Amino acid sequence: MHHIVVDTACRKEGVGLALLNYAEREAKNMGVDTVILDAWAANDAAQSFFTTQGYRPMNIVLAKHLADT
Repeated sequence: MHHIVVDTACRKEGVGLALLNYAEREAKNMGVDTVILDAWAANDAAQSFFTTQGYRPMNIVLAKHLADT
């Protein structure tokens, strides 16, 4: 799952939960048994939200900006 965004003004109103629930229902209806999503490492709010919805880390992706070395 990529690019689910809730406008800052609409956060904490259940919009994200409704979107996530809809996506999960549609996936289940299509026979999908696992939903995989990603969130930026610096996006603590997204990580917290997804964790409260039962999502757990599955993979860690590391990056190195070569211009910084």
